[in-house]
Amino acid sequence: MLQSAPRQVQRSTQRFVRRCVTLACAVFPLAIAATPAHTQIVRGRVIDAMTGRGLDDVSISVVDDRGQSLAGTITDPLGRFRIEVAGAARTGLRVERPGYRGFIAADAVPTSRGEEVVLEVRLATDRIVIGPISVVGRRRIGAPHDWASRIRFMRTAGIGQSLVRAEIAEREVVQVSDLLATIPDIVLSGPPRARSVLFANGVDDAMCPPRIFLNGRTLTAPLDGIGPPLLIDALELYNGPVEEPAEFQDPSGCGVLLIWTRPDPADATPTRWRRAIVYLGMAAVGVVLFSR
Repeated sequence: MLQSAPRQVQRSTQRFVRRCVTLACAVFPLAIAATPAHTQIVRGRVIDAMTGRGLDDVSISVVDDRGQSLAGTITDPLGRFRIEVAGAARTGLRVERPGYRGFIAADAVPTSRGEEVVLEVRLATDRIVIGPISVVGRRRIGAPHDWASRIRFMRTAGIGQSLVRAEIAEREVVQVSDLLATIPDIVLSGPPRARSVLFANGVDDAMCPPRIFLNGRTLTAPLDGIGPPLLIDALELYNGPVEEPAEFQDPSGCGVLLIWTRPDPADATPTRWRRAIVYLGMAAVGVVLFSR
């Protein structure tokens, strides 16, 4: 009996390690799947060099070192654009518009895979502007839940709208729908207990329903079922595809509304246990590998 005890402990340890390895193998692919694809996001605005007015219908393309187009788009009525290039490294830019002097700038997009850059492009009617491209900002595309760094970047680049906890508290509202009503370009419709959100694009007064995410997942409950606004850590509003971050996109092209709330205290203990089990599984795997 005394000799069999170590064997029982050994078998129990082996079963525990196998379970931990299984859990770790289940968790790691999910973490990898949540990581944005290794692409470049090139966005910004094309303006008239003399007036500063945004120029619509500008053809803008990301090109390789041979001048071949990798991807391109046309600027919107405000002169904004967004281009996604899969698997590209440092690239150039081709800019063309009738009545303006177009150009090709080699190595104009200083990004690497998994990054995005925001540019200001200036065009003139009579000449090619000296230094026609300025980098407004750049960032490494991060985890979807890293809203704090994303908001800092988007604010610096002048993209979208956002509110953080202190700014939400200053509004002194009692419902989430009341909070959203204070944000420009948002229109609320429907009865008080089931209000829906519409984005006004600010160009032709067209309105459409954005895709709404709550803590990274598509919201299916009513807005005011989220809880009081003081439980919200941050709001992010990106109107249309030119503003959408790489981490969240709306296939309809309307835009996205991201709502981030504080963790529910009731879920804290299970979350800590799950996290501890994952870490313990990682440690067990390391012990097994290095003990061979």
